[in-house]
Amino acid sequence: MSSLWWMLNYSVYVTIYGYEASLYAEYCGHSRDYNGTIFAVALLMGAATSSMLSLKVVERVMSWSMLSTFTALGLLMTAATALMGLYPQNEWILGVSFAVFFMSWSLGNTLFYGETRRAVDAAVLSPEVSEQILRRQVLISSDDTQGSQAALKKSITLQLISVVFIINSAIATLMQGVVTAILFTSMQLDIAVVFQSLAVVQGVSALLVFVLFVSSVLRPDKLQAQVSVEMLED
Repeated sequence: MSSLWWMLNYSVYVTIYGYEASLYAEYCGHSRDYNGTIFAVALLMGAATSSMLSLKVVERVMSWSMLSTFTALGLLMTAATALMGLYPQNEWILGVSFAVFFMSWSLGNTLFYGETRRAVDAAVLSPEVSEQILRRQVLISSDDTQGSQAALKKSITLQLISVVFIINSAIATLMQGVVTAILFTSMQLDIAVVFQSLAVVQGVSALLVFVLFVSSVLRPDKLQAQVSVEMLED
C-alpha cells in the first residue's frame, strides 16, 4: 500500500517538478524572473523537512501510522497542486504552493525509504527466510557462522530494497510518460488545467490509500490478533 502511494505520487511529482517553470513562464513571466528563487527556496525547505526525520521523536510520530501519514501528505500535495493550477498568475500563491508541495513530497519520499527498509528487514528476519539463509550458509561452510549469516542477510536486504525501488520507479516513470503524452501531446491541455487534473489524481490516490488503511485496520484477522494480544497481556 505504501508502494501504491509512492508510485502514484512520484509520477505526479516528476510532472510538476518538470513543468512548474513552464507554468510560471506562461502566467507570471515578466522582466524580472523569480522562478529560480522559488525553486531554490522549495528545494531548501524540502531538504530541511526531510532531515527532520533524523530526530527520533519526529520519526516515531510519522512512522506510528505510516499510511495515515501518507494520506495526510497526499492531501497537502493535492491542495498545493490545485492552488498552483487555479491561481497560476499569482506569484506568491504559486511559490508558496510549490514549496509546500515539495516539502510534503520530500517528507513522504524519505518516509517511504525508511518504511521499505523496515519491511524488507522484517521479511529477511522471518523464520522461513532465516532458514533458507542458514542452509545457504552451510553450503558456504564458513567457520564464522554468525558472521556469515549476518553478511548474507545484509546482502539479501540490500538486493531486495534495490528490486523494490527499480520496480516502483519503472512503473511510476511509465505512468508519468503516459499521463504527459495524454494531457500535453494528445489533448493539448493548458498547463494550468493539467495541474488541476494532477490535483485530482493526487486526491484520488490519497483517498485510495485512506480506504486501504481503514480496511487493513478493520480486518477480522487483525482484530482477532489484537484481541489475542490483549488477552495475553491481561
